[in-house]
Amino acid sequence: IAAELLAPHLPQGAEVGVLGYDADFYATNEREIDFGQWMRRHRPDATLSTARFASIRTACATALSLGAAHPALDGLFVVWDTPAIQAV
Repeated sequence: IAAELLAPHLPQGAEVGVLGYDADFYATNEREIDFGQWMRRHRPDATLSTARFASIRTACATALSLGAAHPALDGLFVVWDTPAIQAV
């Protein structure tokens, strides 16, 4: 759902940040996999740049590092709401 909602707001050739959880956690792993699959299927023009946070406390710093490494990001996907709030 997140990919489908984000996609219409992305320009052609967009770069999208993917902020994943750096733990083997089924729910977040599946969300990240499904986001990537949907984007590759429906928006093959978009590039996904991934970074992983170790804990909710580091989500903000990880998002900032991702943005610094990829300053032209057009969108951001975060695997669940609590770290997404930190990333914003």
